[in-house]
Amino acid sequence: MYFKLLIKNVPLYLLLLCITLSSSCTKTHKIPKASKGVINLIGYKFDKVTQIELNGEWEFYNGQLLEPNDFKHIKKRFITVPGAWNKQLKYLDIKPEKYGTYRLQIKISSKPSPLVLRIPRIFSSYKIWVNKKLYKEVGKVDKNKINYIADLKLGLIGPISLSKDETEIELIIQIANYKDPNSGIMAPISIGNYSKIFDKELKILIEYIIILSIIFVIGLYHLILFMYRKNDTSTIIFAILAFFLVIYGVVTNDTLLKNITNISFESITRFTHIVVSIYPALITIFFYRLFSSVINKRLVIIITILSIILISVSLFSDIYTVRSIISLKVIFILFTLAYFTFYGIPKAIIKKQQGAIWAFIGILFLFAVNINDMLFALGIIKTAFLSIYGFALYIIFQAINIAERFSVAFKNNEKLNKKLDFQKKNLEKTVYARTKKIEAQKNELELVNLSLNTQKRKIESKNEEINSSIRYAKTLQKSILPSNENISKIFNSFVIYIPKHIVSGDFIWYSQSSSQKIIAVVDCTGHGVPGAFMSIIGHSILNQIVNDEKIYNPSLILEKMDIKVKKMLRTKETDTDDGMDVCLCLFDKISNEKTKLIFSTAKRPIIYHMKNKNIIKSIRTSARPIGGKYFDNIDFVNQELILNKGDMIYLTSDGFVDQNRADRKRFGTKKLLNLLKSISNFSTIKQKTILIEHFRNHKKNEELRDDVTIVGIKI
Repeated sequence: MYFKLLIKNVPLYLLLLCITLSSSCTKTHKIPKASKGVINLIGYKFDKVTQIELNGEWEFYNGQLLEPNDFKHIKKRFITVPGAWNKQLKYLDIKPEKYGTYRLQIKISSKPSPLVLRIPRIFSSYKIWVNKKLYKEVGKVDKNKINYIADLKLGLIGPISLSKDETEIELIIQIANYKDPNSGIMAPISIGNYSKIFDKELKILIEYIIILSIIFVIGLYHLILFMYRKNDTSTIIFAILAFFLVIYGVVTNDTLLKNITNISFESITRFTHIVVSIYPALITIFFYRLFSSVINKRLVIIITILSIILISVSLFSDIYTVRSIISLKVIFILFTLAYFTFYGIPKAIIKKQQGAIWAFIGILFLFAVNINDMLFALGIIKTAFLSIYGFALYIIFQAINIAERFSVAFKNNEKLNKKLDFQKKNLEKTVYARTKKIEAQKNELELVNLSLNTQKRKIESKNEEINSSIRYAKTLQKSILPSNENISKIFNSFVIYIPKHIVSGDFIWYSQSSSQKIIAVVDCTGHGVPGAFMSIIGHSILNQIVNDEKIYNPSLILEKMDIKVKKMLRTKETDTDDGMDVCLCLFDKISNEKTKLIFSTAKRPIIYHMKNKNIIKSIRTSARPIGGKYFDNIDFVNQELILNKGDMIYLTSDGFVDQNRADRKRFGTKKLLNLLKSISNFSTIKQKTILIEHFRNHKKNEELRDDVTIVGIKI
């Protein structure tokens, strides 16, 4: 009920946020810019406009600390305000010094109401004269770095009361900076009605204190929760984060701490940067504790280590270095928030993690105000620094999130207690009934186990008989088919022969006459025992055709082989489609340097590489297989090649190119051709080694898909 009410009121919360943020934005009037050190505000009613920004061209004297009486005979120079003088002067080929003087003349209507100047943070010490009267010095301005003292106190200069005839205000600001990368007036200086600006500053201060108080109370509440439930560490991390944000808000606010204490510039800077550095780590650890199943633990460790490094830099580096890397810290924070805004927490929402929606709303606002602050600091938009409001809203949403989690946990605990009471009352009956059932099941299982053991022994015995028969079949197949050693005696070659099972459906056959050599690689239908039977049939038929019938024409050999296979397998009677894919080559030596190759193929191609031209080609003379019930209308044909010494011929089954890797991608013909082209000039032994290595790297732990056979012959 409570959760539904909160969901229903989300639009109201968002409306209140918009009202709060809009009240925090600085309302500015459309006014002219300062030009050549003068700004004309004649005609502007300061009792109607809260404040006017004095932006534009100011007089600026680099490396000089001038007082009101020093401007009579001095050459005027100008610079844009707001903006760092060291960033502007370097484009004018002027070496920026660590100190300088600004001057602006403000023309106004006669006898306005008492005015006040609002001076923002100036880096990093300054001294102000208004109409030749020294009004304020923040820190100590000096040409000597040893005597210089940095400070960031807020400057409200006033009330400035003018006589009836005075229509001009002369503003002179001396600035010295040895501790920040940006020197000068970095934000607009404003002038306005004394009472209006004072009331506005008081309103903002009260609003700020209320927000910090809310964050503090929520942090204290979660600290107390942790004391009672120490298993849930997200509450203590949340409390620490809230307390850090409160201290950060007190330290960084222009009024709360800097104007009522004498804490040094260095101490405030180091503490501020420590809080900024630890913030991403606390956010990350907090969300990891809430949504550990979707947040990457390695990322948590990396962000924590980076935070520790940035904290160390903030503690032990000089102040100039600490302030120089603020942009790096801002990027670090934005990256962390972006990860949780657009990936981590949406993933938790998708997986329906409890509290993920509240976390997303909070982090979304936090990310938005950080973007706002960055754009405002760069001068791209005219709003205000809103990070503390984003933090407050984020803290509130997270408090609702954690409260909801505790509420759900409490309700679940109540349900569990009721369930346990019920189970306790019925436990004895349940245990007794289950014990009886278990005993009956135990007896039944013993009988089943006995039967299974008997069946297991029978299966093992049968399996051993089958394996023994297959091993004997392998011995028979090995004795019938030619060995790699015998093939190497006839040809300068290598052989890769990898059966899928104990026996193979691939086989190599060769024959030799006085001047001619014939070799074939045959891929039979199937593998294992069926393929082995087919290989013996094919080997026997080739022996009959070539060795007995003395037929040496490759295409005619294939025609005869097709007829005999179909006859032996009774293809027409049994309607079987079993057969063989063959690549068959006849080598006829012309001279020591040249050899004629006559080849014919049945469905499988041959591959040849010509060394002199460095070309590799794959040629299939016929798409018709040996055997089977189709393709009778396609003839087997011969092709001839004249090969030179060093050329290579490759005969393969389809097992190598069809082998898949883990992502089911095949090795492929194109990849094999490129590999063969790159290694064809190597020795046959080295080629074999490289091919096997590539095959194993491709296959890795995948099951062998088919029998693999490759014969490589070097002319």
